[in-house]
Amino acid sequence: MVVLENLVIDKDYMLLEAGEKQDMEAVRLAITNLAKHHGLSYAFISELGGPGPFFRRFPNLDFDAYAQPSFRKSFESMMESSIKSNVQILERNNVAGRERAIEKLKSFGGKLYDTMLNPMYTYDSEEEKLFVLNHGDYWGNNMMFRKDKVTNKITSHVAIDMQLTLYNSLGLDVGFYLFTSVKPNVRRAHWQEILEMYLSTLKETCAELGHPIDLSYDELHLIIRKKVDFGFWIGVAFTDEASIAGYKELNLNELEDMESFSTELIKFIQKWIDENPEKVKESAVEMVKLMDEYTQLLIQ
Repeated sequence: MVVLENLVIDKDYMLLEAGEKQDMEAVRLAITNLAKHHGLSYAFISELGGPGPFFRRFPNLDFDAYAQPSFRKSFESMMESSIKSNVQILERNNVAGRERAIEKLKSFGGKLYDTMLNPMYTYDSEEEKLFVLNHGDYWGNNMMFRKDKVTNKITSHVAIDMQLTLYNSLGLDVGFYLFTSVKPNVRRAHWQEILEMYLSTLKETCAELGHPIDLSYDELHLIIRKKVDFGFWIGVAFTDEASIAGYKELNLNELEDMESFSTELIKFIQKWIDENPEKVKESAVEMVKLMDEYTQLLIQ
């Protein structure tokens, strides 16, 4: 709380509007800061002799929270409920491509959490050479920005809430950020530009710290593709407009446990669906685009 108070009061940092996804102005800062974080962690871990010595010294930094039974219990039902809500939205709106999107969503029913987890535990020795300390929850609500008081343009960025760090592929954080926090039209139009910004900053940071890496754009793109299920499905489950609307209605102080969290969230999502037919139709159109984007990414 002291750190947050210093950022807000002394340095004028602020959260963006809850649920607001980022344009390129914010993306440039967020993706390059992520690359610096990854590069710093890669160099520091290498400097200490590898992950073994590093985590003996800092054992509290490799949480692996997503694999914990308590975490699964909290999130699995919420993710499955989100799939059902998005199917319901598509079924209510006769938009082009909805059958294709419904079929894709339903194909993950009952196995979504395992699909999300799989990229964390499926990798080869070559991938392991580029493991970094992931933030683990790198999305818009865990970032603060500072704006110029005259122009209102974003000038700087910090990441907060690093309580889910894990030592794993850099593709986890990058994919997570792209599909939870970036405006869809920005992500689609600037995909290569965003990854090239990340890559150049990562390589510069590692080289500056004495631990250069050899990684091409094509290799980075392949890593993101292999790891995309982690961030993509969390993005579908928790950062679509219906879910964001549900979160805004929740009063966390009134919830008894995570089961009631899930129940109340579902109730508010359903309320939003019933009360916002025009926005629901827009969500249906966007969900079709998102499922097509996912399919295209996997087959490239």
